[in-house]
Amino acid sequence: GKIASIFDAYSEQAGAVLADDLEDNLLALWSGVATTVGSTGSAVTDLQVRQAIRNVDDNPSPRRNRGFFIHPVVFWDQIIGLQKYYDASQAGWDPKAREAVIRVGGFGQSPSGEQWINTSYMYGILYGDPVYVTTNVVTNASAYRCIYAHKDAFGFLVITPGGKRVRLQSNYIPENLGLLTTADTVYGSAELRDTHAVVLNASTTATTA
Repeated sequence: GKIASIFDAYSEQAGAVLADDLEDNLLALWSGVATTVGSTGSAVTDLQVRQAIRNVDDNPSPRRNRGFFIHPVVFWDQIIGLQKYYDASQAGWDPKAREAVIRVGGFGQSPSGEQWINTSYMYGILYGDPVYVTTNVVTNASAYRCIYAHKDAFGFLVITPGGKRVRLQSNYIPENLGLLTTADTVYGSAELRDTHAVVLNASTTATTA
């Protein structure tokens, strides 16, 4: 009863922490990506967003199963301020139409009928691709190294004793009058297809009004 529920709570929290560590490890692979767009000294522009998509299209990779991985500062201080994205009159599309650059009046709306998209940390749809906002995007040399990629660009393998992604062990320690709980996982990650990813550089200080 109570012990089992505590154990489940520990497992859930540990899993979230270790999953965050894995995401951090994957986004650190930006340094191996050959193609970059954007400037380390200025805010992200709509042209640079389109160039990121076009570079992956050029290679090519499947149009589905791609996404943007954007740092919160870049999202809130730069991208969300681009008038083309929030002003339907400037974009020339019905904001409720499927073809809209930013669907249904802005970021944060879950797309319908697109089960391949993980909506857990999705802030919107940009040119048909989900936008994920995460602090795990690398900050390097006064620049954020955001990534636009197809899911096959990077890969990871989790090998944890017991056959689960996270191993959770708990033992009662009499001298402490409590449980000692540990969680661990074993994983590796690598860049698999360089042409399926683009680094989208952005300044750490620039803003878009």
